[in-house]
Amino acid sequence: MSTFFDERPAKVTTGRMILSRMQAQEDELEDACYPLPITTQKISGRKLALPTKSTKSAASTMDMYLEDPYSDLGSDTSDEEFAEDARNYAVRQYAKNSIPASCGLCADELSFFKAWTGIISEEELISHILRVRDDVFERYPYPCIRYLTFARLRIHWHPAYERLLSAGQNRHSLFLDLGSCFGTDVRKLVVDGFPPECILASDLRPDFWDLGQRLFKELPGQSKLRFLPGDIFDNNFLDVRNDGYRAPDLDTASPSTLATASSLTRLRGRVSLIHVASLFHLFDEHQQLNLAQRLAALLSPEPGSFIFGSHGCRLEEGYRVSGSGSSGPMSFRHSEQSWKDMWDGGVFLLGTVHVETRVEQVLTGDALDNGGKLYHLVWSVTRR
Repeated sequence: MSTFFDERPAKVTTGRMILSRMQAQEDELEDACYPLPITTQKISGRKLALPTKSTKSAASTMDMYLEDPYSDLGSDTSDEEFAEDARNYAVRQYAKNSIPASCGLCADELSFFKAWTGIISEEELISHILRVRDDVFERYPYPCIRYLTFARLRIHWHPAYERLLSAGQNRHSLFLDLGSCFGTDVRKLVVDGFPPECILASDLRPDFWDLGQRLFKELPGQSKLRFLPGDIFDNNFLDVRNDGYRAPDLDTASPSTLATASSLTRLRGRVSLIHVASLFHLFDEHQQLNLAQRLAALLSPEPGSFIFGSHGCRLEEGYRVSGSGSSGPMSFRHSEQSWKDMWDGGVFLLGTVHVETRVEQVLTGDALDNGGKLYHLVWSVTRR
């Protein structure tokens, strides 16, 4: 994937250093589903979207900079606020202009979109995907939108995918995709034979499903898939308190359970298969434990039921500050070992689950933590 700054060291220019530092931090978070610092955070007490010099000035300067990232920005860049404004403009332009002709999608992903949307021309398909991306990015300037993460078949490449498809042959195996975004993964699952009536997609944003229908060129009500919006941390959506709770019989899970559920509470102990991608690393350590416990409450007690996914990690667990300086939100990155310890012996009794993990290096850059490397944890947690 191309990046706004290449790996050559930045010149010692105040504005250049600000831009390079902020971009490096943003690139590190490119697959995470939360807003870019330029739209939600303040630096020096000022909204970055408001220019301190003319928009034309920032735009013309950054047009030059986009052509040659190591051109001399001149004395204006000693003004940190102007550098921030220039970077704001540059990111917007980069988001629209840096995607390759194929959108960075592989042949399997392009074939999947052609089959579902009915758009056979690759050129027309790419234009359609980018139009949706650009419109959505104005409303939700998340890195996962900017880099088209929503269009990639994350679930298809997971090591547990074949096991998931095999489990789908059992009509009592209910599947939940938490943080489903536009529903690309659940639609891929249907294409590969998983019964749609056994699938539930869920996301915090209710309009993500409507945007997904636009992306996949579906008419309202055309999809057989069920979408349930809500906040996984809200007890009104998933009540994990034990007051009056009775564990369900193993044979009570069925497609009708999904069809009639108005929240996730009714699904406690009934979901055999749970997928969670690019979600855990958005939160601090306590919130991640809380999320894991809530997923465990949903998971069926039947041996072989499993939770799986992927997200950012570190070689040694610790907190990361996103954005610029200490004003950004804190997010915790587990290591491979701390992730195993959280599930086996933390969320579940020691020895009652099998945790499989794999660490992948996904991006390099001399300004990033972990010795200039970014890592992704691919994992699954299976009941014994």
